[in-house]
Amino acid sequence: MNSETIYFSISLFSFFGALIIFLKNYPKIIELEEKKFELKSQKFFEKIKIRINEFKIFQKPFWENFLEKSLIKIRILILRLENFLYQKIQKLKEKRKKEKEIPKISFWKKIRKLK
Repeated sequence: MNSETIYFSISLFSFFGALIIFLKNYPKIIELEEKKFELKSQKFFEKIKIRINEFKIFQKPFWENFLEKSLIKIRILILRLENFLYQKIQKLKEKRKKEKEIPKISFWKKIRKLK
């Protein structure tokens, strides 16, 4: 006989034997209560999840405080910038005003000299 036919017959008999055992015990399997069991890895990941949620960074008040502080700093920066620009504008206005006054004064000086 060929070795392939031997291997095939052994696997075929094994399959039918497992099928017979399953069919004999099928009513018992149906009657069994469903038991819930947790894997150790699931418990491990749940513990990690709980620990991570305990950190300050992952809590909602932390982000609210961070956002509030950031907005306050941005507001202060904008106010400083506004004040700086306001002062520069005032200096430019004064400079322009002085430049306009200088020709008037010189004009009147010329007229006085003429008299």
